[in-house]
Amino acid sequence: MTDPFLSAAHWEQVWQDADTRWDLGGVTPALIAFLRDTKVTGSVLVPGCGTGHDAFYWAKKGGHTLGVDFAPTALATAQTTYEHPRLSWEQADVRRLDFAARFDWIWEYTCFCALDPSDRGDYLDGIQRALKPGGTYLGMVFRQVTRREGPPFAVASEEFQEHLANRFEIRAYEETASHSIKPRRGREIWFEVKGKRMGI
Repeated sequence: MTDPFLSAAHWEQVWQDADTRWDLGGVTPALIAFLRDTKVTGSVLVPGCGTGHDAFYWAKKGGHTLGVDFAPTALATAQTTYEHPRLSWEQADVRRLDFAARFDWIWEYTCFCALDPSDRGDYLDGIQRALKPGGTYLGMVFRQVTRREGPPFAVASEEFQEHLANRFEIRAYEETASHSIKPRRGREIWFEVKGKRMGI
């Protein structure tokens, strides 16, 4: 039996019902803090982009940005809310990303923890394929170990760190992210990893 949380139809219904408590209604503070001192060039992927706040901010800061999401309703809102010559959108299954070494940056927020744990390996394999050698995959994941049902699903720090180490070069890993919003403070991991270069 297919888990309903894995279907595009489920996520489309969530957006139609406006049951989107994870949507901050604006740009993620941690992203603002990171890009304050970072020059963005090249291409950017935002998987699980929702209504596009973070994707737009990446484009505004200089990245040629693609926002990807399951839900047509979320993407329709993104398209009508945000316009930028460096910004585009695509409806796709984030568990089956099919990009080959295309992106210099991939931004993670509220996507990994929304996926059933059985799909995490496939998702991160897709991220690994999509990231250029030397490119950066970064962001935050919601750390929790007691929650059995989801989404969001439980994320153990040790498990997540192992996933990253198996696929990327870890450059930064903070058990407690510095710029979480107040309700999530102390429960988010900040990470920055690099795509492995040939021969590494």
